[in-house]
Amino acid sequence: MPVTIPENMIYLNPKDFTIRVASAAQAKKHIDASWEAGWALGMNREQLDRFYAKEAQSEWYKNYMSLKWVLVRKDDFDGEPLSFVETHRHQALLKPKSTVSSAKGVFYNITAVVTSVAHRKKGYATYLMKLLHYILLNPTSPGEPPSHIPAFPSEWGSPPPPVPDHLIQHIPRPIASILWADIPISFYEKCTIGNKLGTGYNYFKSSNQACTFDLLHTEHQKTNTEWDIVYPKDIEEITRLLLDSNKKMMNDSDDSAKGSFTQDPSTPGALTYIATRASFVETRAEWAKEIPPDKYPLGVRSKNVEGENTIVLFALESFDLGRKFLITEINNLRSEQVGSLLMKLDEINSDITGGRYSKAEFWGIDNDSIEWFDKFREECKGSGRNLQTSIRSGVGHHVLGVCNYTNPGEDALKMVDNQMWNWC
Repeated sequence: MPVTIPENMIYLNPKDFTIRVASAAQAKKHIDASWEAGWALGMNREQLDRFYAKEAQSEWYKNYMSLKWVLVRKDDFDGEPLSFVETHRHQALLKPKSTVSSAKGVFYNITAVVTSVAHRKKGYATYLMKLLHYILLNPTSPGEPPSHIPAFPSEWGSPPPPVPDHLIQHIPRPIASILWADIPISFYEKCTIGNKLGTGYNYFKSSNQACTFDLLHTEHQKTNTEWDIVYPKDIEEITRLLLDSNKKMMNDSDDSAKGSFTQDPSTPGALTYIATRASFVETRAEWAKEIPPDKYPLGVRSKNVEGENTIVLFALESFDLGRKFLITEINNLRSEQVGSLLMKLDEINSDITGGRYSKAEFWGIDNDSIEWFDKFREECKGSGRNLQTSIRSGVGHHVLGVCNYTNPGEDALKMVDNQMWNWC
């Protein structure tokens, strides 16, 4: 028998509220709320407005890939939003339990959850997130979810109305939704499907590993030519190589006890999301503004001893991930390449950013099972670099939570690539 959450844990009367795709006026209120929440990070209000205007023209907004949602009163559908959230649609590679090959799927990245100060502490954000599950799972009839999904609770009153007809094809049924929490993940764990405990955004330590290490200044030292810079013109080829690599990884995995998924690198804008979004910030550093767009470094690539491609992507700027050299993807690295890679990263930091960063960081690498990590640790020690591994948790640490729509409430679907390029 499913365990239910007592209704007194919700501070509003759910029968009075519903979810909808934000109107233009309501979307403007979302920007107001983000300004009020202090998300501008050094921009003034006019600059923040222009930042969001640029983002609305980005690859990840095309074809309604990104949508803004609001909680409103049922009797004031076009009126004042009480809470806000944004969804980004991502292509996925899915390997269902007990299968031998991957298939295509969809998941949603949940972001920009915010409530205006005047409306906080009333349960609005929690209820908005609860309703969001149902509208993503069946946008034409949110009150009729797939049979394996907890039923829409009758105590919530009438379910949300269908989304507008022109949006239906752009909201395909997902296998999961994920988020990167900067508030305690316990809040998102309460954002359950219906009232069934355990069906919210679940946190796993194994999905939140991080590693930070020192960068060294290299005024006179240059590396060999083993590593080539990845520029914007190379991203189409890099995308294809990473897609082939991820398909192989999924097909070769032997975890038949649960399903697994990963983001498809060909999701528009995904591989360069962090750096591209940072470029919309008008207060970015002068060194970054001086780089011609077609010469902006996005990573490095090499060939390992077996002749296979090794790809390391990075973001030299970020909007809100902190002042570090961000390594967003490490693919197919071999132990013998670690030393030269570290030197190349030092060189890029010194020559391109003027030594802006003292530390680099990557996520999602299991230091107990990745073959090259022991060599990485050894190289850091030998060159006098401090290295720290950690588990991301708590406020401001971009904690990954996953809501499984294939088997709600069960540890039955694993996101196998948790590296930083997935962040949104």
